[in-house]
Amino acid sequence: MSQPQPLVNAKPAVQLLIGQLMASVIIVIVAQQWGRVACYSAAFGAGIAVIGSAYFAWQAFRFHNAGAPKQMLRGFYRGLIGKLVLIVMGFALVFRLVHPLSAGALFVSFALIQVVAWISPLLLARQD
Repeated sequence: MSQPQPLVNAKPAVQLLIGQLMASVIIVIVAQQWGRVACYSAAFGAGIAVIGSAYFAWQAFRFHNAGAPKQMLRGFYRGLIGKLVLIVMGFALVFRLVHPLSAGALFVSFALIQVVAWISPLLLARQD
């Protein structure tokens, strides 16, 4: 009896997370030139984005070897809702607990990490 084939390859999701982590480090290094507050604000913004993406990837690809499309679809929905909740909670906690804060650095770094998530499928498709 043969094993069921995976429905989805989770490797691109792992590559995306690695790319987001590398971009986060670069963003934080660049933000240092605007001072300490901008640096840690950028780190928080990038961290919120990466944590949300990691949660989505974990939920979405948790059942990728199970051969169960319903479980995978449920995981995608759970991952998306959880990602949005984590992002909202992350911003709420940062704005509540971190003072002083550079809102510009926070939002720009978050947006840049999201851009990495949007363009990485295009870059990964070229590698195949």
